[in-house]
Amino acid sequence: MRRFKLINTKFLRIIFVTGFLAISPVIAANAQDMKIQRIDLKGCIQTYREKSFVIKDEATFHKEIRNDMSRDGCLKNLKKIDFNKHTLVGIELNTGDCDVPLLEPVQVVRTEAEKQYIVKISYLEPAAPCRALSQYDLWLLVPKLPENYTVKFEVKGKPFRQPNQ
Repeated sequence: MRRFKLINTKFLRIIFVTGFLAISPVIAANAQDMKIQRIDLKGCIQTYREKSFVIKDEATFHKEIRNDMSRDGCLKNLKKIDFNKHTLVGIELNTGDCDVPLLEPVQVVRTEAEKQYIVKISYLEPAAPCRALSQYDLWLLVPKLPENYTVKFEVKGKPFRQPNQ
């Protein structure tokens, strides 16, 4: 019975995420939805010191790369980023999941009035929180951040619903 419940729970999570993929949120008239790309930094920038990052240039990128035995491997193996075209933004997510959280498609919206990029992150909360208290680092390449613009992260968990609730 427990195995069936686990399979049923995973199936419901997949259905829930698929439903959100089919329904896109309405964006304010003064905002622009932006093309973004997820990037895997393979733990080369550690988020335990700071919880969010906005990296605009190569010098800052190299400064933020971990400064331990893994540094050389990180510098050698990480994908090259064109900071003339992109800004790298990242955030540590503490979702309660033991693994990668189930994320809805991440949106980055540019608002002219506030001179801001808003990174909208929604995830499905786990049915029960992980005892290990793990974290997940989300890194995105966004179009180059204009001068005098800031980045705001909006992170929202959506409750997991058991069947017949």
